Amino acid sequence: MLFSVGTTTPTLTHADIAAVVIPDKETKSQEVRALEEKKRKACADEAEKHSKECVTALIETYAHEFEVPKKLALDIAMCESSLRANVYGDNGRAFGTFQFHRPTFDEFAKKFGEELDYYDNEDSIKLAIWALANDKEHHWTCYRKVAMK
Repeated sequence: MLFSVGTTTPTLTHADIAAVVIPDKETKSQEVRALEEKKRKACADEAEKHSKECVTALIETYAHEFEVPKKLALDIAMCESSLRANVYGDNGRAFGTFQFHRPTFDEFAKKFGEELDYYDNEDSIKLAIWALANDKEHHWTCYRKVAMK
């Protein structure tokens, strides 16, 4: 840094400008980045999107985003579907990791404010975790089982 003659105002040199470190614009915490990286790796291709690793990574990511206890969300999903994505239950009336009934999914999606796909695993998990964060846990029989532990 140089000072101009007769002033106390510094003049920046090219070296000073080159040495300026621009702060990282990303504001996400390391934990969020780690969860997103885990999700990206576990759900990398179409064949893996329904794996237990991908399901777990999605649940952990959205539990963090919506501030829901990760263990609670994982326990409910384990109870509902054994962490499987493409399963039907309740005599064909429920589907997915969190075993949504279609009318419940549609009602929650409308309240959530996004157009979500009932058959998309990530949409279903995101909506379920949002629902848990918004006092809608009573819609899951498994919530009562898990909460009693």
